[in-house]
Amino acid sequence: MSGYRKTSRKMPARPCPIAENEPIEIHKMWRDRRGNALVFALKSYQGRAFFDLRTFYTDQDGILKPTSKGVTASPSKLPEIARALVKALERARELGLLMDEAAE
Repeated sequence: MSGYRKTSRKMPARPCPIAENEPIEIHKMWRDRRGNALVFALKSYQGRAFFDLRTFYTDQDGILKPTSKGVTASPSKLPEIARALVKALERARELGLLMDEAAE
């Protein structure tokens, strides 16, 4: 990350299309058989939008609850994240780590 430096400047405020208490769930998938799931969402906090990939667990009442384990990033990083996932998928295929995709 050469050339990266923190500044005290704040980005100009602009309206966020995502309500703070209403995240937009993009995708949900089971992580394991114990009731843990991965949830991909777009959220906002203090007027700033972000992408959130978080592990959720199933509580005793069968309700999915978020854990502290997750990743957040600016929406501007989504294209780079997508490219990285494509590379990981290609490499996993090369290494024979994926089952026959027809079975998925």
